[in-house]
Amino acid sequence: MSQEPRITRRGLLSTGAGLALGALAAEPAIAAAAARHRRAHGQGHGGGHAHRGAWPLPAHDLAATRAGDRLKGAAVRWRASFPGGVPASAAIDGGVVFAASAAGAVAALNLSDGHERWRRELGTAEYGSGADRRALGFFAGVALDGRRVLVASDRAYALDARSGRTLWQSVPLRTPTSDDYHWGLPAVAGGLVLIGSGSGAELPTARGRLSTYRLRDGRLLWSTATVPEGANGGGIIGPPSVDERLGLVYVATGSPYGAVPGINPGTCSLIALRLRDGGVVWEDQVHAADRRGFDFNSAPVIAGRLLIATAKDGIYAWDRLARRRLWHVQLTDPVPGGAPTAGPTTGPEGGPIAVDLTRETAYVLSNDGASGGCVAAALRLRDGRVRWRSELPGPTFAAPALAGGRTLCVAGADGTLRLLDARNGALAGQADLGEPSAAAPVLGDGRLVVGTGAQPFVPGASLVCVG
Repeated sequence: MSQEPRITRRGLLSTGAGLALGALAAEPAIAAAAARHRRAHGQGHGGGHAHRGAWPLPAHDLAATRAGDRLKGAAVRWRASFPGGVPASAAIDGGVVFAASAAGAVAALNLSDGHERWRRELGTAEYGSGADRRALGFFAGVALDGRRVLVASDRAYALDARSGRTLWQSVPLRTPTSDDYHWGLPAVAGGLVLIGSGSGAELPTARGRLSTYRLRDGRLLWSTATVPEGANGGGIIGPPSVDERLGLVYVATGSPYGAVPGINPGTCSLIALRLRDGGVVWEDQVHAADRRGFDFNSAPVIAGRLLIATAKDGIYAWDRLARRRLWHVQLTDPVPGGAPTAGPTTGPEGGPIAVDLTRETAYVLSNDGASGGCVAAALRLRDGRVRWRSELPGPTFAAPALAGGRTLCVAGADGTLRLLDARNGALAGQADLGEPSAAAPVLGDGRLVVGTGAQPFVPGASLVCVG
C-alpha cells in the first residue's frame, strides 16, 4: 500500500489466433438473446436504443474508446448537488443525464438545465469493522440500455429510466470468505450486463470476479473468478470491453490483497473470457506476485486487433489475435524516490486512456509524483511512439474523454477541467469545477458532464455540466 499521507490508492478506490467466430453458439439461450440484440441495435456500441450523440456506457462503447460528441464551449452551465460526491462516469441519452453517488443515490436530470426528473436513495453497503469500516455506495458508473439504468454496489440494480422504479436487483455476491463489491463499471452486450468486482475491505481471502446478469430479469448467468482457489486479489476496477462478433470479453485485473506463495496467477493480468459462459480463453500476467501496487486499472481498449490498457507502471499493448504483448510505454516514475509501492498520485490512475482510431492514436494520462502534476500524451497505436506530451499542474484520478476527435478533456483533482488540442496537446480552454474531481467526464449533445468528490477521501458533492 502507498505510504502517502491522508490518501492511499486503495483509499481512493474505496471511494472511487484461435478465436472462433461462432463462439456464442454453444449456449442456445444466451446466444439467441445476443443475436436478437445485435440485429435490433447493431454491433459494437452497446447501450441499446441509444440516440445519436449519446454516451450510454461508462467508457462510451463496448470497445472502451471514450471517444464521444464534439464539445461546444467551456462555460459551466449548471451544477447539481450529490451528497457523497460522484466518483465515476455519468451516462447521457436523449437529453437526459443519469448519475450515481458515493452515498448511494441514483438520479436523472435534464442535460439542458440540470432539472431533476427523479432520484432514488438506494443506500450503502457495509464492509469491514471498527476503524476500517466502509460504507460503500456507487463507485462504479452508470450504464444505459433502452429503458434500463444499470448501477452496482454490493449488488446490481436495473432501474426504469423514466421513473427510477426498481425493475430488478440481483442477489449480492458476498460469501463467508469473500466480501465482493462491484468496483468495476458495468457494460451491456447482447442482452447481458457484465460487471467486475473485488473485495470491499481487501480481505486476503477474496478473489476478483467478472459476473454476468441477464438484462431482462437480473438472473446471474455466470461469475468467473480472476484468480484460482488459494490465490487472492485480481479485482476488476475498470469496465470490461466486449467483441460481440468474436464472443469475447476482455478485463484487466489488480494486485493481490495479501502475499501468498508463488506468482498469484490472474493478478495484474489481461484476461480474455468467453461471453457465453465466462470461460477463460487466454491471459497474460504482466506482474507476477506483485507487491508494488502495479494494478491494471483501465478497461482493455479494443483498437482493431490491438488491446491497450494502463497499469501503474505505464501503458501496455497486445495483439489480441496473436495473443502476445507488443509494447510498453512509461511516461512517469510509478515509485519516485524509491518508494515501496505506487500511490494515487504516481503513474496512470483510474484507467486514463482514450483512443482515436481514425488518427491511430491513444491519449493517456500519467501522474508525476515528483512534480505533483500529470503528464498527458498522445501515443501512436502501432508502436507506442510518443507523438506529443504536455505537463499539467495537477494530478488526475480518472480517464479523459475525447470530444469530436479534436479535444482531450481532462478533469483534475485540483478542481479544473482542462481542454487540450488533440493535435498537439496545447491547452485550448478550461473550466473551474469548483471542487476536486475523481470522475471521468462524458460527452453528449455538445456538452460535457463530470462529477466531483469521492467522500470522505476527496471533497466535493456535485455533478457539473460544461458546454
